[in-house]
Amino acid sequence: MKTVLIIFSLIFFLNTFVIAGDYNLVTRFSYYTRENSADLLLSGDDLDKIKDISYKKFFPGKNIQKHKDCWLIPIDIQNFKTGKHTLEIAIRTTDGVQSLQTELIKLAPKFNEVKVDRLNGGLLVDDLPFFPFGFYTGSPVNDVIREEAYNAMNLVGVYQNNEDSTLAERVKYMDECAAYGIKVNYHLNGLVGSSHNNPGQIISNDEIEHREALLKKEVETFRDHPALLSWYMNDEPIGQGRKPELLQRAYDIIKENDPYHPVSVVFVIPDRAAPFTGALDIAMTDPYPIPGDVNHVSLLMDQLQQNFQYKKALWLVPQAFGGGEFWSREPNAAEIRIMTYLGIIDGAMGIKYFIRRRPHLFPKSRLAWNEATSIAHELSMLLPWLFSGEKSFIKSENENIKTAVWKRQNDALLIVATPENTPGEFSINLPEDLSGYSADVLFENRTIHINNNQLSDYLSAYGVNIYIIKQADTEPAVSHNLFINQGFEKFYSAGLPFGCYAGPKDADALYFLDSRTAHSGNNSLRFTLPDDSSKISLNFYKMQVQNDQLYQCSIWLKAAPGTEKTNLQVTLNELKAAQTFEATQDWTKHTFSFNSGSKINALGLSIAPSGKGTIYVDDIEVTADPLIDVTIKKGPAAKIAIITADTHEKIYYTFNNDTDINNYSKPFEIQEYTTLHVLLKKDEQERKMQYTIPLSKATQKKCTFQTLYSPKYSASGEMSITDGQYGTLAFRDNKWLGWEGTDVEFTVDLEKSLEISKAKIHSLVSINDGIHAAQALDVLVSDDGKNFNEFGSIDNPDKFIHENPNRYLELQVTGSKQKARFVKFKITSPRIIPEGFLFSGTKAWIFIDEILVD
Repeated sequence: MKTVLIIFSLIFFLNTFVIAGDYNLVTRFSYYTRENSADLLLSGDDLDKIKDISYKKFFPGKNIQKHKDCWLIPIDIQNFKTGKHTLEIAIRTTDGVQSLQTELIKLAPKFNEVKVDRLNGGLLVDDLPFFPFGFYTGSPVNDVIREEAYNAMNLVGVYQNNEDSTLAERVKYMDECAAYGIKVNYHLNGLVGSSHNNPGQIISNDEIEHREALLKKEVETFRDHPALLSWYMNDEPIGQGRKPELLQRAYDIIKENDPYHPVSVVFVIPDRAAPFTGALDIAMTDPYPIPGDVNHVSLLMDQLQQNFQYKKALWLVPQAFGGGEFWSREPNAAEIRIMTYLGIIDGAMGIKYFIRRRPHLFPKSRLAWNEATSIAHELSMLLPWLFSGEKSFIKSENENIKTAVWKRQNDALLIVATPENTPGEFSINLPEDLSGYSADVLFENRTIHINNNQLSDYLSAYGVNIYIIKQADTEPAVSHNLFINQGFEKFYSAGLPFGCYAGPKDADALYFLDSRTAHSGNNSLRFTLPDDSSKISLNFYKMQVQNDQLYQCSIWLKAAPGTEKTNLQVTLNELKAAQTFEATQDWTKHTFSFNSGSKINALGLSIAPSGKGTIYVDDIEVTADPLIDVTIKKGPAAKIAIITADTHEKIYYTFNNDTDINNYSKPFEIQEYTTLHVLLKKDEQERKMQYTIPLSKATQKKCTFQTLYSPKYSASGEMSITDGQYGTLAFRDNKWLGWEGTDVEFTVDLEKSLEISKAKIHSLVSINDGIHAAQALDVLVSDDGKNFNEFGSIDNPDKFIHENPNRYLELQVTGSKQKARFVKFKITSPRIIPEGFLFSGTKAWIFIDEILVD
């Protein structure tokens, strides 16, 4: 995005039409409510010819945002009253002066506002981006709403009778849509003009009056319904012989009674749709090319763009039927996919398949419909880019490849598609401003490196690849969060969180990732509760914790507008401890502290919403609190910082068994094995914990392994057992070296001859995981690393016990003081798990996280 300084000048204004010359002026949003500022959207083919702009009776903001073929002119509307405001500008170009005017509509705020964003052709629902993705269906609706809500569909349009006799049926399905988070493009088409495929039908004046009365009544009945997205006013008016004046009359009736929801019209011949511009807010087109050329989708979308870009919202109606009339067959899964994504590349910001008749009438192929639902999941993750307004096209070396790129500040979305039914390789030269980037292939969990600004990959027949182009990975930020996926930024299946089990068996609430709102990053986790008895619980992958450690859990919550009271229960499963928090209309942080206890090494966290409506969850964090941040270095020495989440808590500490209490103010150093006791005080409340830093003469010294550890459990490599840190009791915490079915031998180099009197291993016993106790420890010493003498040995008296199945085991050899540089450890393994234990007869594991020499 570029900016150009606004230049003020005194130019005489002339009264003109809204469009002057090749330029068009509109407001970015179809109307404004809560906003303090607005944008005028100036579009045209020759914006570079503009020398300056003048403004009549209003003052713009400081900078114009210059997009490729439109400009956004900011204006302050804080003092604008509700109603319609005519705004006029004069532009001076190399060809002279032209005057343009447009109308800004200011409405009172209201729940379920739906605005058209003319910059990107999309919609905003209650100020959140909304990409309609759904289908047409027939009446009665039956179970299709509930079924497709679980398939990530969010839009339905029902062919229906609008008479009073079927009102209860319409109310019922609208209520069900609202409960399941489905929006409705509400069909009024039977009330406007002749019936479908009957262009010669004569309608009496009495019938016209009756229909207009019904139209007004339908709008009044459903305009405040939470499921309402838009009004579906007419279906293919050009082909049906319906005049623009007829649709304009109906549009005016709708808007007079409901200015908050857009009106849609679908065109089968969009290049003849311009005369209908004033009678719609959403322009749709319905190319049904199969079994013919899928490029027909791009042709009609291009025509729709020519007439309505930067003026209306743009939707595509992909074909999901066939086998009769003019269509000998319905699309297969690949054709469903390519038609949909060709539409999106060419500007569609809404998808409404024609037609869904469950369970297998249209489309007959479950595989074809599954592809549509897959795309619904995928698109839900792309909204931050699709709504950016920074879209451009990139040419490929292959002319049959279609591409579009949507840029944001630090990354870009690239969609590449082929309308050809043949697979092949392709290459794309990316813009210079995307140099030094890599490309994540979304929904395939792979990454492509971009060389010399060229992206090369492979497309299947009718293939679609989706990339997020981002700066090449740098060093990841250090995170102390134990939760598996903070912020829900990472995903492996589109639209769904990973690292959790869902339950219970009769769960009926919906859960999806949502890229429209987040406390931080792109995504949050959205729960939809159809009624106050709905239930769902997500039990997340266990976190590795230290025994008797203090922790803090924090979570951000938000409720959607119109949601009744909703709560979220957060449970620490093994501790059998739960906290319940209420969600409000704004993102709010909720925290609580807990002690991990003496017997827990892995802790599961589950969340369960309750109430009715929609609740968003983001940024779940579980961190040690206080966090003992230890930096180990040779010496041995450790720099220790004590960090608390609550800066008002006072921190005190003692060493080992000392009675002297220290007031913590800044990091400090220690040079020996230390058990740190920490006391936290606030408002006469106290929290206590202890933390061991196992420093010894072996700390930060290199080990040579005569018995190599398993690559499955390699921690951070050869320095793992001299890094001055203990692992947790969870063997997967990446702190342990593991050996399977073998005795273990390794040697530590103390770098110089030092006096020693004891040597110790710190190991893990977790018999239910096949990790057993060492049988014995032998220690040898040497000055040259070649000739070793016996230092001492110890047998483990508790070689096989069932008690305390998860525990630390220390084996220490104590000998007479002597000098040595090299210390060799020989550990006897049980090798094979004996009878009476899980996995008996298989190889036993030995796990070690630290050795100590003093």
